[in-house]
Amino acid sequence: MTQHCPDSQWLTEYVAGSLSESQALCVSTHLNFCETCRSQAAELNTVGALVFDNQAPSASVDPAMFDQIMNRIENPIHTEQPALSARPGALEPLSAVEKLPLAIGKLMPEGMDNLRWKKLGKHIRVANLDRLDEQRDISLHKLMPGGTVAEHDHHGEEITVVLCGSFSDQDGVYRAGDFIVRKPGETHRPMVTDDEECICLSVCDAPVKFTGMFTRLLNPLVAYQHKH
Repeated sequence: MTQHCPDSQWLTEYVAGSLSESQALCVSTHLNFCETCRSQAAELNTVGALVFDNQAPSASVDPAMFDQIMNRIENPIHTEQPALSARPGALEPLSAVEKLPLAIGKLMPEGMDNLRWKKLGKHIRVANLDRLDEQRDISLHKLMPGGTVAEHDHHGEEITVVLCGSFSDQDGVYRAGDFIVRKPGETHRPMVTDDEECICLSVCDAPVKFTGMFTRLLNPLVAYQHKH
């Protein structure tokens, strides 16, 4: 069960189609793992249709209706949905990678193993994917079991969705499906569990900056990857 989810603003903008393609990709990926957010997104679709059906094009939203809509968004009606991990006739659940949206698969048509993985430090490999919009880079990060990523901060917004495995930092533990947003200026040092590697989808609008005495030497490489 996912513990870190996009807030209602993210889901509202996703349903409204106002996110960039790369941001929408992250939300869509999270929805593949999270039944609660899928239900909330479906509810947002429903209440959006109600607004359009009950309001004239030039009319403002009635306060009573607005309160009703916000109540339904904040307290969605949960319905039973088939689990994404269930495959008819199969004894084993689907892996996290097999559950990814088709949109990610289209960004790596030859498969994850055939991506151009680049070594960035002792415990991390990075593979850039095709851009969906000009403002943001999309990449996969593969973190080695038991590894620690050097402390770094963010010059821009970074969205991370855990695809498989888990990692932790000073703010918590993140597992498959978790949706994490880092704002400019935030610093963290991810650590991976010992038993399995962790693969994450990352979308950022500016390169990260390593802050350690020795890892600062990697910053030119990170900046180069952001441009190519």
